[in-house]
Amino acid sequence: MKNLKSSNLLQKANQEYDIVMEELNRPQEDLVMIAACELVKNAISDFLEAFLEEEGIKTTQDDILQMKQKCAAINPQFEQLDYGPIAYLGEEESVLYTSELGSKKLGLYAGTLRETKDLVLTLLQEKESMLLMKGGKGRNKRAPETLG
Repeated sequence: MKNLKSSNLLQKANQEYDIVMEELNRPQEDLVMIAACELVKNAISDFLEAFLEEEGIKTTQDDILQMKQKCAAINPQFEQLDYGPIAYLGEEESVLYTSELGSKKLGLYAGTLRETKDLVLTLLQEKESMLLMKGGKGRNKRAPETLG
């Protein structure tokens, strides 16, 4: 990792990811849907922000869709990720309290989170590997597996 902020964001995003996965394994009646969906949104945001920080791009409270655009400008693989439904979670308060927000939707959101995590970690590991092969002057040469 080039900088502490991106490393901290990745750590936070991974913790949020783990919590979401734990939530998905709970019985439906114990699932706190609103909290789990908010965690998905936060984790995706943190993964994207960590990627941008590592690329030297500062974010100033950008939303998920803005960060996706910035990420896609660096790597077009981000275009494949669909954040539409997730990006607007919580903006219409009534949506959070309807039965439409069920465990099936949470599962879909968690799948998008998983895809985001895998893409970001893969790209950062590739970048780190390339830097190590080039000599990585002045870089912290931690093993790539510490990323995820």
